[in-house]
Formats: sequence, structure tokens, C-alpha cells
Amino acid sequence: MSAGRIDDVLIATRDELLAINRGRPVVENYLRVHYSRYRYDIREILRLAAPGARILDLGAAPFCTAETLSRLGYDVVGVDVAPDNWGYVDRLSFPVRAANCDGEELPFKRNRFDVVVLTEVFEHLHIDLVATARQIRRVLKSGGSLYLTTPNGFGLRRLAKVLRTRRFQNVYEEWGSIRTQGFCGHVTEYTPRELEDFFTKCHFADVRARTVNIYHKQRLETRFWHAVTAALPGMRETIVMTARKPKGEGGKAAQAMRPPPPPPPLQFQGRD
Repeated sequence: MSAGRIDDVLIATRDELLAINRGRPVVENYLRVHYSRYRYDIREILRLAAPGARILDLGAAPFCTAETLSRLGYDVVGVDVAPDNWGYVDRLSFPVRAANCDGEELPFKRNRFDVVVLTEVFEHLHIDLVATARQIRRVLKSGGSLYLTTPNGFGLRRLAKVLRTRRFQNVYEEWGSIRTQGFCGHVTEYTPRELEDFFTKCHFADVRARTVNIYHKQRLETRFWHAVTAALPGMRETIVMTARKPKGEGGKAAQAMRPPPPPPPLQFQGRD
């Protein structure tokens, strides 16, 4: 598929979503700021997905990536915590299921998807990351791929902000957004090595994380950080990670991925 065709479909999709979300400044800004990431992600996802592949997009809202992939001929399913709140899922070209990927069971049979997409979501999860990884493996087909992006906790731009503000995050704001927006903010931002270690221990294969500069927010500032990190490949602003479900892993292995039952409650004995 030509790069021109991909760009044409993405631009048309983004512009239609901007029109639908007119009057919602937060969403409008998100769609504009993340356009360069959408463009990068879609090209990378197409490297993993054969034509017509079945793709699951977790945390899909505002649905630009998933809608573009669907219009490019892929069999896409989206997941969002509360899709009806967006008011336009019935106008999309693919189905959207209501589900919480933060440690809860996904509403799909095992071995169903060729690719699972998790872009700019992992940093918001705060309940049970191991359970989330297990669910992704369960619904992936044998040999299927995970594509994940998340902010780089070891990014030079972020570390400079930490030095300037003397804090890693605004804890109240990031956790308080669950009350104002329905989901947590950036609860934790990870390093590439942390992600590789985590997903390897969750029994994914070929786990590879790299960092890239995707966003183009302010031209002068962007040029500065891109130039500074050119020789620091581990300190660019966004982590892009791919991993595979091991080939041959089917029903019996999927059963083994179920989390163990919780331990019995502790019994305390009073002192005499």
C-alpha cells in the first residue's frame, strides 16, 4: 500500500473527526497534536499486519487510528471504557466494544486477533498490568503481534522538566483526572528496559523497545530536542515497543495464563 494512499485516508479521517468534535477543544487539540503519531503508528502497524488482518485497538478513542485502519481494509475492533460517551461510535466503520483493559477480562474469545494495538494507553493503567498483559496474549493468535507506544520515562525532554519543576509528575492532577475525565492521567511513565523486562516476564517473545521523536508541537522546540537526542537514541520522547505471542501457544497455554486464585485471608490470633 502506497504512503500517499495511507496519508490521504488518514487526513480525511482526522478532518472528519475534527468536524464531529467541533466545540470540544480538548479533543480537537488531541487530534491535531497526535496527527504525526497517528501517521507513524499506522505505517508501523501495517508492517505487522497482513492485508485484511484482524486488529484490536485497546483504548481506541478518539478512534482516529482504528478508523483509518478500517478504511484501509483491515478488520478492526475497538475497545473503550465508555464508547457511548463520545456520541459518534455509530458513525464509525468498525464496531466498538465497551470494556476496561485495565486488568479486566476482554470480551473476546482466545486466539482471535492478528495484532493488538495499545497506543498512549499503558501509562494510564493503574490496577493490574500483569492481568492486562495476560488478556492481550489470550486474545492474540499464535504468532500475533502487540504494538505499543507510551511516553519515555527516561526521555531527555522529560528529565529536563523534572529538573526544572523538581517533581516527576503532578500526582493530584494525574490521579484526580479519574474524577474529571473518567480515567487516570499518566500514573507511571516507563523506560524502554522496564517494558522489555515486563513483557518478557509476561511470556511474550521478540520483545523490542526503541525510542523515537514523533511529535511536532512547536517547531523551534521540536527541532531543539530532536537535535539534542540525535546521538542519544534511548532518550527520545516516545517508546515504540513490539512483541509477539509465541507460535504454537494455543488452548492449553492460554489456560495456563489464567491468574492464580487469590490466597486465603490471613488468620490472626490474639495474644493471651
